[in-house]
Amino acid sequence: LGQETNALMTKLSGLIVSNDPTLRSELARVLSQIEDVNLVAPSIPLRATAEIEATVEHKRPAFCFLDLADLHAASQMTSRILSISPNTYVIGVGPQGDTSTLVPAMRSGVRDYISRPLTVVEVRTALEVVPAHCEVKGEEDRYPLFTFLPAKPGVGASTVCVNTATAIA
Repeated sequence: LGQETNALMTKLSGLIVSNDPTLRSELARVLSQIEDVNLVAPSIPLRATAEIEATVEHKRPAFCFLDLADLHAASQMTSRILSISPNTYVIGVGPQGDTSTLVPAMRSGVRDYISRPLTVVEVRTALEVVPAHCEVKGEEDRYPLFTFLPAKPGVGASTVCVNTATAIA
């Protein structure tokens, strides 16, 4: 995980969102040991919705560690974060072996899950995919896809498609 990982993780900006001060300090400590990763703001409690939204809107973090202890609040926050910044890679943090929160969290937009106690290797591994995720999302936003599907044959979908393509060009 040496130089190869550092090359993948060039200057990633991130955010920690949790109501648990112990988890916030644990994550901050682990992240401080990983090169080329910086936090865009001090750790923010999950209940500080307006502060989280403002930070995501102005700083556009590449990743966000989100405490999944309160799954309902975490799911709502994930939706808010992704509506403001779709490129932010949300990583859920929870207790080891707690798979009951995993599926609902993933459905709400959490892309990865790490369990406590946190290790530098586990956090670094979770962060390795962030640059690729941001690039893929950027490509999707640059090239929108339009499709035309007729309800039945002969209703003019091809004509609408050609006229739309001409108008866009």
